[in-house]
Amino acid sequence: MINDIQDLASYLGAYDDTSKAIARCVYRGTAAGCPAGVERGVDQDIFWVTGFCEGSDWEHEVYHVPFPCSPDAIGEAIEQAEKDSQETWDATHGCDKCHPEGTGDEWGNVFAPGEVGAPINPDCPSCEGAGIIL
Repeated sequence: MINDIQDLASYLGAYDDTSKAIARCVYRGTAAGCPAGVERGVDQDIFWVTGFCEGSDWEHEVYHVPFPCSPDAIGEAIEQAEKDSQETWDATHGCDKCHPEGTGDEWGNVFAPGEVGAPINPDCPSCEGAGIIL
């Protein structure tokens, strides 16, 4: 059971029991560098985490987990933020060879052949489905 920021810091392996240390630990522990922290509340503290995608101004949902909570609740919030980050990356970071014939995305945007910012083609032989940083 995670009852407070000290327990959270210990669970995550943070160097200190501060929001800054928690943020650094989550940032370094996620592929996308997800922002996170702990908000001090009047009645209870709340861990928060959100997705992040380099080269995108997409706003991701912020996941809040109030203390006390289970380690699984923290892990699920971080995992969902990572998933959101990856989905945004996949939707916005295709390379210039991902869709040589042009394509559209789920929001109805139409991209010209080879246009940077088009969705990733997971079968692209050029970037191997990894895309590019804009």
